[in-house]
Amino acid sequence: MRLNWVNLTNMVYSKEVFIIKEIVKVLTIIILFSFLLVACGESDMQGIVLDTSEGEFTLGRELTLGEYEEIKDISPTKLHNEEVEGKRDLGLITLSYEDMGEINKGDEVDVWIGGDIMESYPPQADAKKVSVRE
Repeated sequence: MRLNWVNLTNMVYSKEVFIIKEIVKVLTIIILFSFLLVACGESDMQGIVLDTSEGEFTLGRELTLGEYEEIKDISPTKLHNEEVEGKRDLGLITLSYEDMGEINKGDEVDVWIGGDIMESYPPQADAKKVSVRE
């Protein structure tokens, strides 16, 4: 049995194509996993929920649990006014969120923002994901 150059060339070419296809598959999988890891990244902010209402909540970003215990009975309006007057620095932000079922006043939460933070006072934004810390 004698191999001619055409058959030998086709065999080598076929093996090279197979290897290239496998490399492309592996690179595609690596790229997809990279995107998944980025999508599951760290939250945009953390804090303690100071007030809840239908479809939104007020978050104190610069607040410890001890500080929360001291101010938990003060109305959000009074806290906003004290922050404007410079008496407190709570890092207040009002966040809109559709799934308010699991979010309660006093919860420590991680928040992922969907879109821009509006430069109002307090700042406002849409939360795309909220995770209650345990």
